[in-house]
Amino acid sequence: MAPPTVFLTGPRSFTAGHLIPRLEATGMAVVPFAGDVTDADALERAVHRAAPDYVVHLAALSFPPSATGAEVYAVNTVATERLLAACGDLARPPRRVLVPSTGHVYGRPDPERRPVPFHEGLCPAPRGHYANSKLAMEHLAAGHAGRMPVVLPRPFNYTGPGQAEHFLIPKLVAAYRRWDPELRLGNTDVARDFSDVRWVAEAYSRLLQADGAAGPVNVCSGRAWPLQAVLDHLAARTGHHPVIQRDPVLTRDDDPPEVRGDPARLHRLLPDLPGPPPLAATLDAMLEGGAPA
Repeated sequence: MAPPTVFLTGPRSFTAGHLIPRLEATGMAVVPFAGDVTDADALERAVHRAAPDYVVHLAALSFPPSATGAEVYAVNTVATERLLAACGDLARPPRRVLVPSTGHVYGRPDPERRPVPFHEGLCPAPRGHYANSKLAMEHLAAGHAGRMPVVLPRPFNYTGPGQAEHFLIPKLVAAYRRWDPELRLGNTDVARDFSDVRWVAEAYSRLLQADGAAGPVNVCSGRAWPLQAVLDHLAARTGHHPVIQRDPVLTRDDDPPEVRGDPARLHRLLPDLPGPPPLAATLDAMLEGGAPA
């Protein structure tokens, strides 16, 4: 019997580098699509040629400053809807489609009306093109749920070996490894819900095959890690203490002091999923250039 197939977009992405080996370890055959997801005809042909059992859509613009608003919506929203339409047109639609959204759809916390931790029942209030493009994608995906289950993981911040240095944590790790004399940062009095990419990949792999998995699911640790604790750990591990300069360009006046998610639904769907490793273990792996324990 042929192994179940997974049609996967964004095979060269940070997340795919950790997810593909996990899918293959479960006996799945990954069919990568490395083409332009905004090319509707090419995407449709590839989906029909693969006729996959499962679909994982990782192609997205996840670093908005590098793209225009139009490009963000073209990739994150329009291309996703076309992919789902192509899947729905198959004679045998996929058993499940996994399309990551983002925890940024919740917007800013508010102590009275929008307290943390954020849960899936909270009405989204996205800010900026990236979060809005993902929420629009979620609404469009709901229109295809009648043909196939569509699970929409909402990952909060995650990091790990292999992440590009324009993201905050790998930027900090690289600076401490190089012993940069100075670090220019925005507000350091913040705490964020960070997870390890390997754990996120494990959660995605299990969600793809979990009975009842559909709709939004927070993928997060449920814990907020202070940025200052990250800096302290890197300093302790490297013995390096750079001068921290607060850069007004990198500082946002409306930056919330704490953001974290509620992973309760994730663990109801995946009761055997272990909790994520502590962020300290992930930072150590990144410093060493290896994989977390």
